Amino acid sequence: MSAVGTGVLAKLQKRLPNQIGANRQWSSTYVSSLILAAAHAAEERIGMNWTSQAISLTNNTNEYRLDSKFVSVETVEFALDGSTYERQLEACTLDDLDAISATWRDDTGQEPSRYAILSTPGLQYVSTAQGARIVIHRMLAVAAPSKIRVSGWGIGTASTSVPDDVQERVHVPYCLAVMRAEHDPKEAAWFYKQFVRGCDEVKGRFVMPYSDLPGGAKCR
Repeated sequence: MSAVGTGVLAKLQKRLPNQIGANRQWSSTYVSSLILAAAHAAEERIGMNWTSQAISLTNNTNEYRLDSKFVSVETVEFALDGSTYERQLEACTLDDLDAISATWRDDTGQEPSRYAILSTPGLQYVSTAQGARIVIHRMLAVAAPSKIRVSGWGIGTASTSVPDDVQERVHVPYCLAVMRAEHDPKEAAWFYKQFVRGCDEVKGRFVMPYSDLPGGAKCR
């Protein structure tokens, strides 16, 4: 087990001696960016990194920003006191909410019971576009100190620890596929197939922590 950034870099340097670094074929900065891209691609295929985001609710607000680290949202829980998560919200769509109440955006209550995701988890908030958001129903007229906790699969950072054999079977082939693409497309394609195979082979080792909880249920 090692940090994915340093661990994969060391493995690539062993595979490609004296070819990574200053004034060499690939700069360390470029390769590090490939490693992070490989980690993100692996997270999306495998689901290795369970992550959570606690969101403090505010008065008369039903829409909140979702952290861009999420790949998917699996559970949303509610804590009336801001720390004891005793309620799980049901997943639904905006169409479901429209069917429940024509004025659902204005509905208030003592606690929310449903949530919907706007846009795609993983999108960042930037100046030119809106990122992923979560909508809750019903919103609270007086919210403090209530919170919701959003949990699901997410992407890590360069310092996220990943088993060394997973790095060898997944991250290294992805990087080599990109690094070799310009020089030998057939070899690059072979490495990418190794990446996909590696993801499929190791996926069963990572089990969702809350697999017993219902996900994606329709509102009733």
